[in-house]
Amino acid sequence: MPNFMRHHYILLVSVPCAVAVLQGCRTPATQPHPPQSSPSQLRRNQNLIAHIQHHGRSFSIAIDGSDPSRLRIIIPEKMNRTDFSIPPLPSVKLRVVMRDDKVVEGDAKENLPWWGSGSWMDVTYVFPLRTQVTLDDIHSVTPSD
Repeated sequence: MPNFMRHHYILLVSVPCAVAVLQGCRTPATQPHPPQSSPSQLRRNQNLIAHIQHHGRSFSIAIDGSDPSRLRIIIPEKMNRTDFSIPPLPSVKLRVVMRDDKVVEGDAKENLPWWGSGSWMDVTYVFPLRTQVTLDDIHSVTPSD
């Protein structure tokens, strides 16, 4: 066989093999895609209204997940390392304006148990709204003095 024919023969054999490999790579995956998460599953606290700083303290205010007629207020407090006590707790007063211009004002009540980790304690308060609400029902929440 002449030399130039050997090269063509090898080339013809190589091309079909390469095409077969590429076609194998193109086959679609048969594994199902994982289910999509709903937007409410992506948020850690879907009832969160706001994080507020007032008189040097940080507040997280949310609609209570167990009772939508209450707001839940969480204030992280630094504990004393020697006796694990916390400083005197502030009184928490809120003014809530609803979308229908109804105003609810008053004191939030301490809610036990509190949760702690390291030298920090999450002090929890609840504030009754007297009616079940959603985030869309609330226009504003303001700590009052």
